[in-house]
Amino acid sequence: MSQTFFVLGSIPFIVLGFAHGVYTWIERTRPFRLTPHKPEVREAMQGSTMVIHPSTNMWRGWLGFNFSHSLGAVVFGLIYLVLATSDFAVIAANPVLLWLPIVTSGLFVVLAWHYWFIIPLVGISIGFGCFVAGVGMVMVG
Repeated sequence: MSQTFFVLGSIPFIVLGFAHGVYTWIERTRPFRLTPHKPEVREAMQGSTMVIHPSTNMWRGWLGFNFSHSLGAVVFGLIYLVLATSDFAVIAANPVLLWLPIVTSGLFVVLAWHYWFIIPLVGISIGFGCFVAGVGMVMVG
């Protein structure tokens, strides 16, 4: 049963990360989801380069940050999905692999609570709860 909870816990990260990546891809040519309500803010982002390097602007940086964020969520979910379905004993036997999804998804819950909105908060919380249940079952069983 703990294996099932790890599989279920990974799914919200894959789904939400993939959806976020699709929205970001569309955003490149047709801003509609991740853009500010005020078009002048996006225009200001497009017209303002970054202090770290003048070859990119804030809008391109924003898109890049969103792509890397979605990639991280998808990869995190896929790693645990593959491990849980192919050789769950590897997770159960390794304390780092066992506890890492609780720490990671717990931090994502905190970020969602403070900075995002209800859909990622609910999805990530479900994933977190599944990982907690999975680890709990490994610890008692």
